[in-house]
Amino acid sequence: MKKYKVSVSKGQKKYTIIISAFSEDEAKEKIHKEGYSVLGVEEFSDRELIGQKFIFQVKDKDKKEIKNGIVIGKDIFKVYLKLRDELFYDVIYLYSEQDKKSDEKEKIKIINTLQEQYNILKGVKIQDQEKEEEKNQRSLLNQEFHLKKDLEETYKLIDFVLFKLKNVIEDKNIYNLDSEQRLKFQDIYNNIIKIKKSTNAAKLKQIGELALLKIGNIELKNLEKLNTKKSKELLNETNKLLKNIGSNRQFIERNKDIKALFELYSSNFNNAFKKFLDIKNFFTQKKEEIDKSSYSYLKTVILLKKYKIKFQENSKELEKNFFLFLLPFKKNQEKKAHILLKRRVIQQNISLLEAKKSGKIYSYTFVKKGYNKIIGFVLSYFYLIKPFLFFIVIFYSFFFIISFNLQYYSLLDVNINYNGLFYFLLLIILLVFTQLSKGFISLVFNFVIFTFIFIVGVVNF
Repeated sequence: MKKYKVSVSKGQKKYTIIISAFSEDEAKEKIHKEGYSVLGVEEFSDRELIGQKFIFQVKDKDKKEIKNGIVIGKDIFKVYLKLRDELFYDVIYLYSEQDKKSDEKEKIKIINTLQEQYNILKGVKIQDQEKEEEKNQRSLLNQEFHLKKDLEETYKLIDFVLFKLKNVIEDKNIYNLDSEQRLKFQDIYNNIIKIKKSTNAAKLKQIGELALLKIGNIELKNLEKLNTKKSKELLNETNKLLKNIGSNRQFIERNKDIKALFELYSSNFNNAFKKFLDIKNFFTQKKEEIDKSSYSYLKTVILLKKYKIKFQENSKELEKNFFLFLLPFKKNQEKKAHILLKRRVIQQNISLLEAKKSGKIYSYTFVKKGYNKIIGFVLSYFYLIKPFLFFIVIFYSFFFIISFNLQYYSLLDVNINYNGLFYFLLLIILLVFTQLSKGFISLVFNFVIFTFIFIVGVVNF
C-alpha cells in the first residue's frame, strides 16, 4: 500500500491528512466517506514527516462509529485539541508511537491527563471570556449612564432656552420686538416644543444653540443701547447657557471686545491717515503763476501793507486798554469785544491777502476749510488713542507692581527707575485729558492743564 498526503477541507477549515491506500482514487474515496472535501492528493514518504506519530482511537459524534488512525504532530496536547475541537471527535485513546506497547491502564492515564489539561485551558478561557463580557457590560452600562445623564442635562438646558424664548416673546418692556421678530421667535419656540422629548441630544443642543444666538443678538443690542444692570444679567445668562450647551460663541460688548477694539483702531487709523493725506494734498496744491506786474497783484500788496499797519494800531489799542481785561464792567466788556472782533477781522484779511499774494487760495471759506481739516485731524488722533490708553495704564501698573515686589526677593535683580512714576502719571493725565476733550476749545483748555501738570512733574520728580 502507498501513503498519500491529502489536502482536505471541512466547513471553513483546511487540513492535511496522511492516508494509506492502493491508489489515489481509493484515497479520495476514503476521504469522501469521512465527510471531507478533497483539495489535492500526492504521494507521501515517511522521510517527509515533520513531527511525531500519534496513534488515536476516536468516536464520531454523529455516526457513533469508532475510528482508528495515526496523526502527525509536534505536541500531543495540540493534536488532542485538533481532534476534539476542530474535528469534533470523542477521543478514546491518544498516545505516541513509542507508547504503543503500553498496557491499557497507561493509555487511560495519558488520556485522563490530556482531559485535565483541556479542562484547565477551557476554564481559563471561560474565565477570560466572562471577564471580557463583564467588562463590556460595565462599559455599556457606564456609557448608557453618561448618555442618560447628558440627555437629562440637555433637557434642562432646553427648558431654560424655552423659558428665555417665552420672555423674549412676551416681555415688551425689555425686548420690545416688532411683530415680524415676535413671529420668528414664536416659530422657534414651537419647533423646539415639538422635538423637546427627542433622544438625540446633539440635535437638541444644535437647535438650542441657534435659538440662544438669536436671543443673544437682541440682548447685546439692548445692553449697548440701555446699559442697565438687568440687560447685563440677561446677556450673562445667555452666555452661560451657550457655554453649558457646548457652544464656542460668546457675546461681548464692543468696548470690552479686544478683537472689535483692534478692528476699530485699524479702521480709525486708516481714516486718520486718509485725512492726513487730504490735508497734505490740500496745502500742496500747485500754485498759480503770478503776474507781479499786474494790477490785481499790486493792489493786493498795497492792501496787505495797509492791514498790517491796522494790525499794529490794533495791538497798540489793546496795550492802552489792558485794564478792560481786569475790570469786568459791562462797558469794558463791550469795548473789549469790539477791539477783539476788529483784531480777528484784520487777521483774517491779512491771511487772505498773503494767500492771494502767494497764489495759493482766494477765499476765506477756503482758508477756514483748511484749518478745520487740521483741527479735525488732531481731534480724531486723540479720539483714536483714547480707548487704548486705559489698557496701557493697566499694563503699566501691573508691570510696575511686579517689578517693585521682585526687588525684595533673590529671584531677579531689579533696579527700578522711579522716574517711571512720572511717566505713569503722564499716562493717567493723558487719559483724563482725552476723556474730557469734547471739542477744540476743551482740547486747548485741557492741553494747558496738562502742560502745567507736566512742568510740576518735571520739577518734583
